[in-house]
Amino acid sequence: MMNGRVTPAKYEPLEAASNTLLRCMRMDYEFADLLYKLKFDRNQPDKVTISGLANDDYPSLRDLDITEFVAEHVRPIPQEVKDQLNNAQSIYTVGVLPEIGRAYMTIDSELFIWNFEENSDLAYFDGIPNVITKVAIARPKRGVFQEHIHDLLVVATVKDILLLAVTFTNSNNVTLAIGSDHDPRTAEMYLLPDTLFTIPLDGNMVSDIVATSDGRIFYAEGESIYELDYREKGWFQRRCRKINHSKGFINYIIPSLSVITGRQG
Repeated sequence: MMNGRVTPAKYEPLEAASNTLLRCMRMDYEFADLLYKLKFDRNQPDKVTISGLANDDYPSLRDLDITEFVAEHVRPIPQEVKDQLNNAQSIYTVGVLPEIGRAYMTIDSELFIWNFEENSDLAYFDGIPNVITKVAIARPKRGVFQEHIHDLLVVATVKDILLLAVTFTNSNNVTLAIGSDHDPRTAEMYLLPDTLFTIPLDGNMVSDIVATSDGRIFYAEGESIYELDYREKGWFQRRCRKINHSKGFINYIIPSLSVITGRQG
């Protein structure tokens, strides 16, 4: 500064800094304050904050030129299944089994499965005595079942879990060989009438069923995670049992000790 005035050369950095500050302030004004997004109330500092309940908490997809959902192809439910819905008395469920290219619908204790790609090959099974609540598909363990069983259908009802055998045939009604390079989406599916295994529940509903690539089957019942374990027939072990993975070994020992000592714990 000379004679109380700023020289032009020294003024340029100040102007640049001022422009940067204004630009940052404008950017800050364009976004809502974090305290506002979290619904923070200064008069209630101990109140649990939340966000995501108001429309303003999310950017507008229309302004971003983004389509939230796109209907690429509509796959209708077979008319035969729609007609059965009129006779439903208590509960029905709908889902897909992408591993075999099938969709399913349960109406009370009746099970319908069809090829959703071609809306064909409708299979019907009515050999389940209780209301169905959950359906999943699983690979069979090696060496346990005969070669014509390609997959297992895991069906949960209000009282038990059942394993049903699934087999696939070609257009000549010949059973496909295990390990062959076949596509279940183009083959015909059959549910064998005899139930392979049945495991009773402990009075709770099954909320989810998950199968691993090596054939292990897990399901959530109440607050516990169970495994439906099956194996070849042996001398000293049952072929099918359920294992509670949410209950530690000590939980099994303590009730046993109570019975031995006569104490109730």
